Amino acid sequence: MEAMSGKTPGRARGVCVALLIAMSVSAPFGLRADATLPDAVRLFERQQYDDAKTVLEQRISKNPADAGAQYFLGRAYFMLCDYERAIEHLNRAVNLDKTQPDYYFWLGRAYGEKAQRSGLLKQAVLANKIRSAFERAVVLDSAHAEARTGLGNFYAQAPGFMGGSLDAAAEQAQALTLLDPLKGGLLSARILEEQKDPVAAEATYKELEKRYGNLPGASRLYGAYGKFLLRQRRIDDAIAKLEKQVTLEPSKLSAHFNLAAAFEAAGRSRDAADEYAKAAKMNPTCKPPKKH
Repeated sequence: MEAMSGKTPGRARGVCVALLIAMSVSAPFGLRADATLPDAVRLFERQQYDDAKTVLEQRISKNPADAGAQYFLGRAYFMLCDYERAIEHLNRAVNLDKTQPDYYFWLGRAYGEKAQRSGLLKQAVLANKIRSAFERAVVLDSAHAEARTGLGNFYAQAPGFMGGSLDAAAEQAQALTLLDPLKGGLLSARILEEQKDPVAAEATYKELEKRYGNLPGASRLYGAYGKFLLRQRRIDDAIAKLEKQVTLEPSKLSAHFNLAAAFEAAGRSRDAADEYAKAAKMNPTCKPPKKH
């Protein structure tokens, strides 16, 4: 009768409190048992990748044919640097829905990240998968600048027996420049480098820095410019550009990895360790690419 009057006996109240505490411990902040795909996407956009992964895995356990959930779960694993699982779920997404260019683009990215952390023989196996995924994204959306960037860089850097082609890279650079002059210029600079013309490549980087160095997107410019200088063994100049990249985008893991590699090349092991420590603090599961 006491419960009917709106009052809860002491023991029952204690049980309710215990259940609420247990629920708050077991469920991450912002998660609900009935969370929807938009809820998961919001978690993903807030960079709560583990929480987003939990929601998406729950959805997929009930409906494995949910292409959108498979896609975002692949993206979550990508951001957590688990590229094997990212590839697994992104492949499921493209098999469920072959009309989405982003699905293929991120699949190509995941294959690419795996290749950077693999030996040369494994890279040869992955090369065709990288190229095919980027090519399909471009076929589905010719204005997909990021997909053209990935495809153009693949063509420029892969050896011929893996599908590389400087002519094909130049075609992508031409199309990309119409969509995004900065991305197109960076690809053109990389092509010039691969053509063994570092003077012309650096002239392109300098022009891009003059035009875009203080605009949004400059982090990408300084990262590419710094890595070019590092490949040219101009270590101090590379460090200066890569430090700008870190300043502009301090939350970007690859920026810290790039700068750490430059510090290592300069023999500044303590500074390199500091950059690796910053990256590990941001995401301890992410490891830098292999050095070949």
